[in-house]
Amino acid sequence: MSRVPHLADEAIAAGAATADEVQVAYLLRLLSQICHRTNLRIDMYQRGIAIADARGDAGFACAFRHLTHIAHHDRQILEDVIDRLQRYLPGDVTIPWNPSEGGGAVVLQNDA
Repeated sequence: MSRVPHLADEAIAAGAATADEVQVAYLLRLLSQICHRTNLRIDMYQRGIAIADARGDAGFACAFRHLTHIAHHDRQILEDVIDRLQRYLPGDVTIPWNPSEGGGAVVLQNDA
């Protein structure tokens, strides 16, 4: 199994980051991936709501709405934690997605 280089590895190789910055970069990458998966889960729940509504199954639609509400709450918590952590890094930080998951990269901007 080949090892995919992470932002933390690049920072260590460059010698430009402190240990705290490396840990924060790693956590930001991890939390960004979790947020991406949460967004995918929300999309699945919304499709479930549409299907349940089309079938006239109010019970399943209600259950999917409840799960969607929980996932939105989870995403808000993740976004708040990401916002707080990104304040510890100087400048803009690009956090690449795992290539096996597809997608591009996330750019977090530090407005400090």
